[in-house]
Amino acid sequence: MKQSDDNRFIPMTSIHSGQGVEVAEDVYYFTNQIVNIVMLGKPGGRWILIDAGMPKRGAEILEAAEARFGKDNPPACIVLTHGHFDHVGGLVYLLEHWSVPVYAHPEEFPFLNGTRDYPEPDPGVQGGVLAKISSIYPHEATNVAEALQGLPADGSVPDAPDWRWLPTPGHSPGHVSFFRAGDGILISGDAVITVRQDEMYKVLIQKKEVNGPPRYLTTDWPAAKASVQLLNGLEPRVLIPGHGQSMSGTELREELNKLSTNFEELAVPDHGKYVPGKGGNPPLTFLLLFLLLFCSCATWKPGSGGQDRLGRKTFVIIGASSGFGRGVAEELGRLKANVVLASRREAPLREVADTIKKYGGNALVVPMDISKPEDITRLQETAVSTFKTIHVWINMAGVGSIGRSGKSLLQSRQPL
Repeated sequence: MKQSDDNRFIPMTSIHSGQGVEVAEDVYYFTNQIVNIVMLGKPGGRWILIDAGMPKRGAEILEAAEARFGKDNPPACIVLTHGHFDHVGGLVYLLEHWSVPVYAHPEEFPFLNGTRDYPEPDPGVQGGVLAKISSIYPHEATNVAEALQGLPADGSVPDAPDWRWLPTPGHSPGHVSFFRAGDGILISGDAVITVRQDEMYKVLIQKKEVNGPPRYLTTDWPAAKASVQLLNGLEPRVLIPGHGQSMSGTELREELNKLSTNFEELAVPDHGKYVPGKGGNPPLTFLLLFLLLFCSCATWKPGSGGQDRLGRKTFVIIGASSGFGRGVAEELGRLKANVVLASRREAPLREVADTIKKYGGNALVVPMDISKPEDITRLQETAVSTFKTIHVWINMAGVGSIGRSGKSLLQSRQPL
């Protein structure tokens, strides 16, 4: 068994991370950073696990399971809504501790037996910052073939006799949801969620609002719409989503019906490469945004699309001798970009330049003082003379001032 090659810790969280909620005596969900896993079964008894959480967080899931069901009481099986990175991130870790079968829809098998990668996330899709940085999200195949089995064709759920599984494709080809008619509890996976998953602040505070599937990974919007309409037709009384907090009662009915009726307006992005007739590419600015955010993650790499867009572009970085400036410069070197390195200290710039050249990028060292307008002009002219153009200018340096606002602040700004 093998987790995907790009499986890596994703530095995201929410205020409910590490907390569990008991929706019914035998239905419990646990928030693992920004995603929910669900445990079906009464505490201490026989149980099953739905989904396997975020990358590198298997130990937290194991601890939560042992706290509810006992240390030597593994689940009867693991059932997957789908195989995206945030739903199988701890799967191999858990299977190393529990020798249990894994059930999924056959359409998900290629992504779970190591034979095919998911399509790359779309950072160019309309949405918030978590969409714009989505090239960092793992999308390569996991291989748990030796434990993998197909969900029963009759719609039953193994070791959960009161539950039925329903095909809800769109977010992924073999996405499924789970429903118990007796009390109207719906486990929707990512077919319907209760947080705007592409907006960082809303994810952090878990602002509750019914939404369609996360837009940066959804590849079939017509199928996603049909899935939402199917789930709305069940008239669920309680919803446990893959992302966001549970919802019930009148609020759920009104919000889910609204989403189903107005799916194109509320869920489908205005543009994106998986949106019919509305393809788009990620702006270079946003590719740089996630590079700035995650350049310190040694295992991170953008997808091939991001590499192509950044490679051989020309970047000017003021403050490239240390800190984030140096980190960004070296990561751009890995992508074989042209990097113009600027700061007051020439010696460390030479070290950064050597690193960039070792990676196959081009580096130009320009010692300068940001407080001197003539130095900024010289930097620009030198960069254009060498590389013909400048695609992105990044300023990692500045001038600070201590004192009362007013005269001292204005004086400190004058050189700039």
